[in-house]
Amino acid sequence: MEHHLAQANVAYALASLDSPKMAGFVRASAHVNRAADAADGFVWRLQDAAAVPFLGDERWVVNVSVWQSMAAFETFSFSDPHRRIMQLRSRWFEPHNQPATACWWVPAGHLPDLAEAHRQVLRLWEDGTSAEVFGLGTGVPPAPPVS
Repeated sequence: MEHHLAQANVAYALASLDSPKMAGFVRASAHVNRAADAADGFVWRLQDAAAVPFLGDERWVVNVSVWQSMAAFETFSFSDPHRRIMQLRSRWFEPHNQPATACWWVPAGHLPDLAEAHRQVLRLWEDGTSAEVFGLGTGVPPAPPVS
């Protein structure tokens, strides 16, 4: 079975998403989501993920998506408009000491839900990088063997 890369990106907002302070992020994220949807190697993303509570707090904003490969995800991550929104991150989000992105391999066709993303983020934060979940810039373990 072929595997795809799932990722959950989390950030702690300075205010609720309906706050005027977050309006720029909300506008920019809509543009970034449209770009992701059209990107080479994009498979799926959790729709309106930013509007749901995560980690027990509604100020945690989450994005969950699936990509054909780590290369496809990285290509999108370092391209405009995603790169630009990341450069402005401090306008909207508090800094935190944990990795912002958790990645893991999923069987092709599997679409992770918010609960799975929550588990993987916490696993990365509590146990660090492993073959099951890894952060960006920590090396990419190979996908499980094709069966």
